[in-house]
Amino acid sequence: MSTTITPFGQPGATPDDPVAAVDAPQAHYNTEKLLISVEEAAERLDIGRTLLFELIRTDQIRTIRVGRLRKVPVESLHEFVERQRR
Repeated sequence: MSTTITPFGQPGATPDDPVAAVDAPQAHYNTEKLLISVEEAAERLDIGRTLLFELIRTDQIRTIRVGRLRKVPVESLHEFVERQRR
């Protein structure tokens, strides 16, 4: 007789089993960055840094300050591309 290992990590374990809950794999969180560097943003848009800084200067792409760093919200890139499509 073979023992089947369930997704909860224990033979025959159920979601209600407290031991299985401790050994269960953690939920996968969305690990996509919310903020990226100017260089990463330029790379994602397949444009140069100079053009990206021009888009930032003309308020076509939003940025935020995190300490001394300027970061680009990924959402801002999506919004920019959507505006260009219209």
